[in-house]
Amino acid sequence: MNELYQKIKPYLETKFLIVGLGNSWRADDAVGLVLARRLKNKTKFSIFDVETAFENYLEKIIQKKPKTLFIIDAIDFGGKPGEVKLFNPEELSTLNLGFTHNPSLNLGINYLQNKLKINIIILAIQPKSIAFKRGLSNKIKKTVDLLENLFILCQR
Repeated sequence: MNELYQKIKPYLETKFLIVGLGNSWRADDAVGLVLARRLKNKTKFSIFDVETAFENYLEKIIQKKPKTLFIIDAIDFGGKPGEVKLFNPEELSTLNLGFTHNPSLNLGINYLQNKLKINIIILAIQPKSIAFKRGLSNKIKKTVDLLENLFILCQR
């Protein structure tokens, strides 16, 4: 996680906003939601828990005028379950975003880039399962704990 912190640290020094994406009915796909909800209660950051409706929050994001947008989502990038990787928007076409928010995410990012001068970082977490069931797998829960601690440390 120290390497991840070093990569995102410069962006944490700007006005940033966190968006948690996911589907709480599809196991690890809920990771973005879970992390966003946990951070809301423990940080002073601007955070939106958008579930699968990213497009419904675009104007709210624009009103906040962030310099950096962190999008936290479960994405199958071929890693080990719980692995975290950063992607930029241009790399989205090479990733398996799942059927629940792939089109809206791409369209939303394009819209934001046309409206704001903004850095967009996709903080991808490799899911173990996106089967129809509630609750995160143990590996993903551990990753959420680590990321939660990382963002909490950032506000100090």
